[in-house]
Amino acid sequence: MTEQFDPYYKWLGIPPEEQPPHHYRFLGLRCFEGDAEVIESAADQRMLHLHTFQTGRRSVECQRLLNEVAAARVCLLNADQKNAYDTQLRDNLPTAVQSVVVTPTATAVPVVSAEHAGVETAALPAIQTSRVRTTASRSKFPWLSVALACAGLAVLAIVLWALTSAVNSRPAPEQRISKTQKTNTLGIRLMLIPPGEFDMGAPQDMVERAIQGATTSQEVERASSMGPQRRIRITRPYYLGKHEVTVGQFRQFVAETEYLTEAELDKGGQILDEASRNWQFTPEANWKTPGIAQTDDHPVVQIGWLDAAAFCQWLSQKEKASYRLPTEAEWEYACRAGTDTAYTTGESAEYVYETANLSGDRDVFPQTAPVGQFLANPFGVHDMIGNLWEWCLDDYDPDYFRRSAVENPRAVGPGDRRVLRGGSWTDGAHRPDTRAPLSKLNGQSANRGFRVVLEIP
Repeated sequence: MTEQFDPYYKWLGIPPEEQPPHHYRFLGLRCFEGDAEVIESAADQRMLHLHTFQTGRRSVECQRLLNEVAAARVCLLNADQKNAYDTQLRDNLPTAVQSVVVTPTATAVPVVSAEHAGVETAALPAIQTSRVRTTASRSKFPWLSVALACAGLAVLAIVLWALTSAVNSRPAPEQRISKTQKTNTLGIRLMLIPPGEFDMGAPQDMVERAIQGATTSQEVERASSMGPQRRIRITRPYYLGKHEVTVGQFRQFVAETEYLTEAELDKGGQILDEASRNWQFTPEANWKTPGIAQTDDHPVVQIGWLDAAAFCQWLSQKEKASYRLPTEAEWEYACRAGTDTAYTTGESAEYVYETANLSGDRDVFPQTAPVGQFLANPFGVHDMIGNLWEWCLDDYDPDYFRRSAVENPRAVGPGDRRVLRGGSWTDGAHRPDTRAPLSKLNGQSANRGFRVVLEIP
């Protein structure tokens, strides 16, 4: 009988008797660590380690653990959740082990179980510790020790030779997927998104509620196009921009090509009037004068679909690789990152503000935020929800979810409308399946931008 695979033990070095570990044990921290930077750094290390297993045959198990990493990080970086969790932990964890620090290693990464990601947990296990006796013994045959040492050195030399030969015989890096993240010459950071399956679109009851709550014909169309939900397969891995394309990165494109955006070609763009909260067309608005305060680290705005496509075409030539906008399926798959709840942070929108720049009482940034200011999702990607609506590659099809292909779908059809995903700094919390159609010819606005996909040959 085949032994059941235990990813906690095989990948992370957590033996069964120590499962499930609490959040601090999981992150390799002392109990009740209070430094947010230390917590986030530890979580990033765990995430990076687990990403190395994403393209293997156990990608499902890997994604489950990545989801648990995200849940633990959200819990410990949210003051209210952390306080409640710490109270629960103190009641269940023996005092003797509350100060134990688990030293992180390259291969042993403690992980919290998904069912224990919240505060309402069962009795949490104590950390098992052991002491090693270090008393030395003297050999009665010193010549034997010397002989054994020489033999050991010989064996070590043979092993090193074998390992060197194996490394030299491996395929070249361009012939295999060797990195879970990379940075191109423009400074765009890219995360490897593994193949997999997910339920794309919204359940029918959610679609019906959205239609009932719509107040304009545009909102009715948008709500109607969110479903029905279908099982979709992404069969090929791809790299996705960790962040939205920034002002500084777009500036390099313009400097090398002297490109003029649609807004600069006498079309202008839309700016939000703060007093009325209505969007107003402004002839002077473009990516350089967007109508909002921005630096080179902010995501570029006032970008139409044609501008984003031109950027991708230039980047492909510059990098000698295939860059493009993500398809709707690729975008939603990467946004969900293995989650199957209404929002990527759970069934409630309560914690979406931990991962997104949104409008509302808990808004930290009144306009766009510099990229990477909020927690990444389990795939290591930032700002998929909020900050900016993001252009997708697909043509807009109101019946896309009903008649799209099951594998790697992309909508291709007549008309000039394209699809935006994710919501922006002017919106509340959006679900991953929310989509908005807009003309590719005049879609520039202070709340729209894009990120790129790098295809893997």
